[in-house]
Amino acid sequence: MLSDTWAKMKERLKAKAARSLEALEAELKPALDTITAKDARGWIRHAGYALH
Repeated sequence: MLSDTWAKMKERLKAKAARSLEALEAELKPALDTITAKDARGWIRHAGYALH
């Protein structure tokens, strides 16, 4: 699950070309905001956990 989350965040960071520390800091929250509840539920199910 964590690797899926990080992969989606990295995709955003690469698209924004966040190559400096300042750019990375500026883009971390927007990158994290791309993770939706639907994403999390899908990753949890994919890992074999049941959601009730």
